[in-house]
Amino acid sequence: MTACPSGKTRYRSAQRAARVLSRIWSTPKPGRRLETRVYQCPDCLGWHLTSKPQRPEREAS
Repeated sequence: MTACPSGKTRYRSAQRAARVLSRIWSTPKPGRRLETRVYQCPDCLGWHLTSKPQRPEREAS
C-alpha cells in the first residue's frame, strides 16, 4: 500500500477495500466511527473508506 496525499489509507482495489469494510462491520468498536462505503480517490486513484454518505450526482445544465 502506498500513501495518499490525503493521509488516508490507500487500497489498490475496490475489492480489497470492501473486504476491509466488511471486517470493520463484523467487529465494530464502541466510540469508533463506522465507515459505510468505499470510494475511488481522485488524487491517488486508489480506494478509500469513508463514513460520509454518497453525494448525489449533479445533473448537467
